[in-house]
Amino acid sequence: MELAGNAAVIGGGSGIGRGISLALGAAGLGVAIGDIDPDTAAAVRDEIAAVGGKAVSLAVDGTSSRSLEEFASFAVQSLGPVNVVSTNVGIAHEKPLADATDAEWDWMLRFNFLSVTRAVGTFIPVLRRAGRPGGFIITASMSALIAPTMQSWDGSHRGMYTTTKHALHGYAEILRHELAQEDITVTMLSPGLVTTKMNETSARFAPGSDGASAEPGSFPAIPDDGLDPVELGRLTVAAHAAGRFRIPVPADFREMLQARTASILDDLDFAEELRRTTMSPRRPGAR
Repeated sequence: MELAGNAAVIGGGSGIGRGISLALGAAGLGVAIGDIDPDTAAAVRDEIAAVGGKAVSLAVDGTSSRSLEEFASFAVQSLGPVNVVSTNVGIAHEKPLADATDAEWDWMLRFNFLSVTRAVGTFIPVLRRAGRPGGFIITASMSALIAPTMQSWDGSHRGMYTTTKHALHGYAEILRHELAQEDITVTMLSPGLVTTKMNETSARFAPGSDGASAEPGSFPAIPDDGLDPVELGRLTVAAHAAGRFRIPVPADFREMLQARTASILDDLDFAEELRRTTMSPRRPGAR
């Protein structure tokens, strides 16, 4: 797919969203940058404009359907038809699954899963009216593809995070198939550790917080040697242009992905053998 037209990036003011915004601008697309922090969104807008690109920005709550609808209208009015949409809203939380509360589950699902379904629901009509091929770039995580007992780099409990990312993988895969006949593709970025400020964002919007600046507290900082979000943005945009679905990086996770697949196939073989040896042959016509 030749990248052209205009893009809307939700959560585009920092981290991976910023990297994707810059890469889309460098590819020649007009870019509407939406972020809960209007100052960071404006800064990315200015970065794109400084190298000759076209960009606009707006304060956007990526978990709110109303805010997303306002952003969609703003993007189209400011740039013209939008045919590429990138979603980058996400948080992390450290807690064993058995101890998670309803409020914490609501919070995690609202940011990590429903923010994407709401963005897709808002922008599908926009992409259909664009008159050119386009698609969604969904930022997920390596946690969408694997589920080790101890997920994080520091040995903490990230079961809630992994659960929401697995849901996102299923959603994105089915969405890709449903939209394939409409020249709307879906790409899912599934990175390992990326150097972002997710720990600070998670603390800021945790249940009971006021949304103001907050200390990371029990949210461990991400190491500085994680993936570079700007380089990741370039990789993601190039993979989207090539029509790829999953973008699992880096290659360090190959063995874990292979082990996950092998474990599933081993369970399949066991279940089939169990079915063969313990289940009575079905009589013709029996239900």
